[in-house]
Amino acid sequence: MDAYRLESGAEAAELDIDSMLAEGALIVEWPERIDSVLPHDDLWVNMDFIAEEQRQMIFKANGAHYDHILTELQQALFGVP
Repeated sequence: MDAYRLESGAEAAELDIDSMLAEGALIVEWPERIDSVLPHDDLWVNMDFIAEEQRQMIFKANGAHYDHILTELQQALFGVP
């Protein structure tokens, strides 16, 4: 979901964001624009431009479920908990 053109969480609610979330994972671009209607338990992935061919990804888990997912990802990628 691209939330760039949405003015508020109320606009996102009108798009029935609850139904989208009930379907499964929802990736939101510009989530800070609709933060008020997003769940508090979530996984944020911030992608930053480093160079022409390089990006940096920073993961932030909120809630036990996403802490667990992030720990498993970290272990799979780097072999550390």
